[in-house]
Amino acid sequence: MESERSKKLIALLKDRQIVVDPTDSWGEMAGHSKDMDVATFEPGIKSAPYTLASRYMSLGVPAAEGVKFRERMETNRKVVHASMRQV
Repeated sequence: MESERSKKLIALLKDRQIVVDPTDSWGEMAGHSKDMDVATFEPGIKSAPYTLASRYMSLGVPAAEGVKFRERMETNRKVVHASMRQV
């Protein structure tokens, strides 16, 4: 996020007052590894209605892709953090 290209993009977004909604929570919910218990990152799932909870708990990618998921979420976190520093 420290590259010149990243800095220019963030400055452009700020200058043009473009709102960015990273929807990280959806990416986390849909892209988490199947070997991760949803309740570890979304504790509210335990009190959600069964129909909703079962749908969310069925989301995810194969456990073998867990490393990719964690890398992607870390990259997303860095992008959001870099964007917030500019506000």
